[in-house]
Amino acid sequence: MSSVPTYDLRNPFPWYEHMRLNRPVWEEQPGVWHVFRHEDVKRAPSTI
Repeated sequence: MSSVPTYDLRNPFPWYEHMRLNRPVWEEQPGVWHVFRHEDVKRAPSTI
């Protein structure tokens, strides 16, 4: 797995791409989820 790019507010796209490829659904802390792929976002409300 490649190293995680630094998140940069001026250009967040490299970080977004990394997350889509390597951690498309990520729980940052209990109850706080990051969902990066469109198909996963469409399914998320039905799995809660």
